[in-house]
Amino acid sequence: MLNLCLFLAVALIMSATVRGAETLPASLTDFSRIGNDQKQESFSADFSSGLRGWTMTSPGEFSLERHGGRNQSPGLKISRKNPADYNIIGHSIKLIPGESYELSFYVKTAGIQGAGIRAGVEFYALKADGTQEYLFPTTYTQGISGSCDWTKIVLKIPRVPARTEKAGIAFFLDKKSYGTAWIDDIEFRSATPSLVAIMIQPHGHRVRSEAPVTLRFVRENGEFFSDSAGREAHMQFNDDPGEGQFIPITNSEASFNLPNLPDGKHKLTCRIVDRHNKQIQDAMSLPLLVGSRPSVFAFSPTGVLVVNGKKFMPLGFYITGLTERTIRLVKEAGGNVVMPYGSLWIGKGRTGIRRKLDELAKSNLKIIFSLKDVYAGINHGITEYDGLRGDDEIVAGLVAALKDHPALLAWYVNDELTFSPMLVRRRDLLAELDPDHPLWTVQYQTTELPVYARIADVIGLSLYSVSNLPPEKSYIGNDAGIRQGTKTSVPFWAVPQIHNLGIYDASRKCRSPEAQEIRTMALLQAGIGAKGFVFYMLDDLWHPNAPADNFDKVWPHVVSVFRDLRSLEPFITSDEPPEEINIAGDEGRVRVFRLRNNGDERIIITALGPGKSQATITVGSKRFRSLHNRCVSSDGKIVFQGTGIDSDVLIPE
Repeated sequence: MLNLCLFLAVALIMSATVRGAETLPASLTDFSRIGNDQKQESFSADFSSGLRGWTMTSPGEFSLERHGGRNQSPGLKISRKNPADYNIIGHSIKLIPGESYELSFYVKTAGIQGAGIRAGVEFYALKADGTQEYLFPTTYTQGISGSCDWTKIVLKIPRVPARTEKAGIAFFLDKKSYGTAWIDDIEFRSATPSLVAIMIQPHGHRVRSEAPVTLRFVRENGEFFSDSAGREAHMQFNDDPGEGQFIPITNSEASFNLPNLPDGKHKLTCRIVDRHNKQIQDAMSLPLLVGSRPSVFAFSPTGVLVVNGKKFMPLGFYITGLTERTIRLVKEAGGNVVMPYGSLWIGKGRTGIRRKLDELAKSNLKIIFSLKDVYAGINHGITEYDGLRGDDEIVAGLVAALKDHPALLAWYVNDELTFSPMLVRRRDLLAELDPDHPLWTVQYQTTELPVYARIADVIGLSLYSVSNLPPEKSYIGNDAGIRQGTKTSVPFWAVPQIHNLGIYDASRKCRSPEAQEIRTMALLQAGIGAKGFVFYMLDDLWHPNAPADNFDKVWPHVVSVFRDLRSLEPFITSDEPPEEINIAGDEGRVRVFRLRNNGDERIIITALGPGKSQATITVGSKRFRSLHNRCVSSDGKIVFQGTGIDSDVLIPE
């Protein structure tokens, strides 16, 4: 497992912006570099004063070892023999909501089996009764297994949740793991989030020589680069020592034309500079794949996927495996795509997978192929497969075997992992290996969402609203978070909920969504701008922990929603963007959208709950019919009435 430690060290190096022995262009040789990462220490521990202030769920796994630190100083020892045990040691820290921080520490391991040693930062709000409410997103390191010498680990916290009143750092051997680790020199500091350059024009993996290009600058916490007064972006290609280009930054973006570059892989180094004071304030690099042949896929100006010249609206399901039953149900619902979580196991090796894709092609279905688990160092990460060793080799082998198959629609590159150099590297590798298929990532980290455009071509959001509340009290709580999906500069595919959250935790006693709730979660995102819909999760409808009649109750609702989305497809995939209609809601939270296509229109009305809602829409002399009987017309006005999460579609008569 020494390779894993090497991987972690490389990942840390990659997380830094361009530094050190770089080739500066002639126009910047007399510029000085300044840092924007001054940090204020919030917490540190070298264990010279023992374990004072640390709390632990059980003292048996944790001890102070007299010479267990990096320089024979005291260090924290974590040791477990029984993989069934699970304990945590932690320390409270003071954080400012909305600010960014960085946790660093050194770790040494000996014979750790399983997912390994991990560290994390947790956030809590205080309820009125004095109990703690766990806040997302919690941030953890990836697990470290095996044996390795002292290795520095850095964990970035892009943004502390707004309601945070308490916070703490924690160290632990993950569940079902055992072995020994030592921790030393812990530091927790405020930090300026790194700046990331994202190519938003052209949108795709391949760019033509001398083509117009637009870069958007976003910090790792999702904030756009707003403090750009007096600063410019300097572009350097392939470490050319010539002058390069100075480009003004406007609204966090810099637009320029590529020079005349031959087809192939190139490197763009972008530096944020202050020419007046001759300072280099930040730097980052991007790979460029230059080619004259257009990609098989493209996106319309409104974010619609175009495959071989035809618009395509993904409509389908997450699934666990690929069986005759799942294929039949997807077809029955009117879907066109599947996203198997266990894509590597749908057939025996690469040859078996191609046979399964042949079956999909015969059924006119496409696959979003999941690579989400093919990362070294993550929990349950796959590093050996079908004779391939190492995550990059596995990815390269799968891409080579599948990229020419007509059933392949896209690659699923990430499932809720926090933004990191590892994900950036994977995006760049896939863009080079297969520039003809888009990459999709799904996140719950709504506040940082814009930065995820660096790792994928399409973004989705896993925000599930229906839990244990009765329908009249249910509500969509993160309307603002969903809207972040359209602020990323890349297309947005929705992940509406059809599953019962309680199947993963029986103590929660949750329920499955009702028909109007499934429909509303999809229609709200269609109105906001989603151009695809992959519902989570088909197999969960018959999960062993779900009620025996769950599938029979929920499936007709799902089919009905698919039918609605199919009828709206010309409007969702229109070249005219959706328009939100501002209304004065009479009661409750109501969002109204107009979708247009070639002179026709549909009006989507969504109530976010909880409780009753009512809204009046003025339509004048136009006449509409209500698709779901939530609206009545009178005197040039339409009155919508709903309960909980509810919706309707108005169709011109």
